[in-house]
Amino acid sequence: MNPELQPLVRHFGLEKTAEKGISEYKNDDLCLVKTGVGASACQSVLQRYCERATDISAFINIGIAGGCWPHGTVVAAHTISSNLSARRFYPHLPPSKPMSNLVTTEVRSLTQPSAQYDPTAVYDMEAHAFYAQAADRVDSSRIQCLKVISDGPNDSLERIDSNMIGQLISGAIPTLENLLKFFQGMDNVVNRELDKTVVSVTSKIHHSVTERHRLRRLLQRYLTLNDLATVSEHWLQLNKRTSAKELARYIDEEIKKQPMEYR
Repeated sequence: MNPELQPLVRHFGLEKTAEKGISEYKNDDLCLVKTGVGASACQSVLQRYCERATDISAFINIGIAGGCWPHGTVVAAHTISSNLSARRFYPHLPPSKPMSNLVTTEVRSLTQPSAQYDPTAVYDMEAHAFYAQAADRVDSSRIQCLKVISDGPNDSLERIDSNMIGQLISGAIPTLENLLKFFQGMDNVVNRELDKTVVSVTSKIHHSVTERHRLRRLLQRYLTLNDLATVSEHWLQLNKRTSAKELARYIDEEIKKQPMEYR
């Protein structure tokens, strides 16, 4: 098993799935996916995973990175850049309480390891590709990137072995758990609003069982892409539709209008 996966699989009690072509571990609430090394591998795996996963409410990228902080320091990305793209991402960081004392910095994704270390950034190979894929599915407040410092300017990359990687990821688990609790709290609010809206809409517009399931999926996606204040402005528009098909088409069009990058 990949050394970055092992401590997470063990800690969260995840089980390997039988999904072909993707290394995936799950429990009732979480899904851990091995994205592979580099932007291309990460992009390919996430595309395939997201094509069949319809209930994703948040994405977290966790892995090791090079930087000038002490080994084992956990950092969160406030900016994500790449040497392959001029596009930059700005994750919408959670409130300070669930992430107290957490360092935030720029994560720069490179195609090859670099011997040059900017003290204001950390270096990896996948964060940019990860964020680009995730941003097509959820709002920026539901995409976070956690990196654990594994090497610095005076270190040889050869010293990084599987045992060291496992220890570094294990040390990041408390931070990861705090972030997961924050996301779960967001989900509770969203689900309450979702249930209320489905009941309200279907009491006015007839839906078959299949149409009701589709409505819930679309509304869940819409809620995931927007804050509740924005969503509440659109609920009145839902009740102006006259059929389930018209309503689904309206929500789908609204989803496509959503900006995919935090500014």
